[in-house]
Amino acid sequence: MTLSRNEEVNIVAAFLRDFAQARAARGLVFDTSGVINNGTRLTGIRLVMAAIQRYGRYDATDVRK
Repeated sequence: MTLSRNEEVNIVAAFLRDFAQARAARGLVFDTSGVINNGTRLTGIRLVMAAIQRYGRYDATDVRK
């Protein structure tokens, strides 16, 4: 619902939270579960894609244990 409400700060915060939780496994699939609610703005979708590109990378120090 965060995406459909176009809560820009919360959209990025939700991605960062989920990405940090997945760090140990070095894997995260961030998707809409097959549904984008009516009223979801394209700007919100673009924002989350930009956040994924900018912040969604593991660096060389993140190695599997």
